[in-house]
Amino acid sequence: QYLNTQWEKKWINLGVNRAKQLWKSQYRDCKSREATPLPLPFMDEEPDDYDLFNRQIDAVTSTSDQFEQFINSSPIEVTGSPLDWWLEDRQRRAYPQLSIMATDVLSIATMAAESERVFSCG
Repeated sequence: QYLNTQWEKKWINLGVNRAKQLWKSQYRDCKSREATPLPLPFMDEEPDDYDLFNRQIDAVTSTSDQFEQFINSSPIEVTGSPLDWWLEDRQRRAYPQLSIMATDVLSIATMAAESERVFSCG
């Protein structure tokens, strides 16, 4: 929703489609590099069948449509940098694979060189 109010329509379609392609091709179906199960309320006890079933449901739900959930959610106020926000534990737990994609993309260093100098032969 933020994009609809702040970006030009042509930017939205291009940006969202490219992000969705990246998501589908490299992140959606991969196992989380930093997958940590959410703590259960009673960690002293062994999980019963119900707890194990809930973990399976959570895993399936959280990985299959994280991109769509996030892109269609209400705008979120981010204080600080977007990279810092995605590195917070809350986002990493809510969107495990999507947070990896976001940190990978947002961690790319910017280039300060002039484009003519970078692509020149001499």
